[in-house]
Amino acid sequence: MRPAIAPLRRGVQVASFLLTAPWLVMGFLRCPFGVPFVSCASCPATNCRGLWLFPWALAALVLSQIALARSFCGWLCPLGFVLDVLGLPLARRGGRTAAPGRRSHAVLWLRLGALTAVVAAVFAYNLGDDRVYDYVVRSPRLTDLEAFRVATALGLWRYPVRLALLVAILLTGLLVARLWCRCLCPLGTLLGLARPLARRQLGREAELCRHCGACLRICPMGTEPGTADCISCYECADRCPVDTCTTQPARRRWPRPEPGPPVTPPETHHGGTSPAASDPNVGAAKECLSPIREPAQQELRPPGMERRAVGSDWRAKFLLSRFPWRAKLLLSRIPSPSCFH
Repeated sequence: MRPAIAPLRRGVQVASFLLTAPWLVMGFLRCPFGVPFVSCASCPATNCRGLWLFPWALAALVLSQIALARSFCGWLCPLGFVLDVLGLPLARRGGRTAAPGRRSHAVLWLRLGALTAVVAAVFAYNLGDDRVYDYVVRSPRLTDLEAFRVATALGLWRYPVRLALLVAILLTGLLVARLWCRCLCPLGTLLGLARPLARRQLGREAELCRHCGACLRICPMGTEPGTADCISCYECADRCPVDTCTTQPARRRWPRPEPGPPVTPPETHHGGTSPAASDPNVGAAKECLSPIREPAQQELRPPGMERRAVGSDWRAKFLLSRFPWRAKLLLSRIPSPSCFH
């Protein structure tokens, strides 16, 4: 039994939160830019920790993504730690996976839309020619909201909008664990798109999995290990009864859908026997396309002739099932000991 990883992760999260919490508050409540946490290198607010934390945070973001897919979200993100704390009552009640549309395409398009909107806002309000510092919220104390109220009274929309967004993120975190991370977080969406760049990922050994659903019940993201939403928090690895959730080499390419099962020819046609079922050539072609048998059951073949592993060629099976009258053509192109004439 491997040692539990959750206590180590909690310690890293607490340390990261204590270091970056003032920067998090400054970004949501006092950042003079339209999009916070992006243009910290040129920020006029001299009392913000982002001035010296930004390059270190950017380096940690890139290195953590390369070392372990989306580990920044599960180990270093301060807002993710706050949402994990708010979601502890949901974990005790088993309600962490209550997010609607966990695998819905609508959620995917919602994430991409949020990322596109944030990128457009960065170019419009952070990098554009009209990025004028209308008002910079300054105060010696982090919790002083008097300057924030003055900025709101001046009609600067960015401050009340970010405050309302922060309140909405925290309130939804009480209802569904990490709902912001699941559906709208632009940084999480960007890291999900950059998942093929990772060298390692948290995965599951399918041949040993019992499909008991323990990983889904405990996961703060409501997903399975190895998916694009997995944040490598190792909660499933600590709860898995058979230790199937392990660190594995990541896929270095975008995943492609596996070919479906071969389509078999229909046995009946309009209540009767189809021509394909009574054709002897179709039966011989089926035998040619069957998986390779054991060596003791294989027939003798002439020297120099090698059997082809056509049992896994789903294209040939699909062609045979859709066009059974071309069985003779398939027989002539698929050499097999049972197909010699």
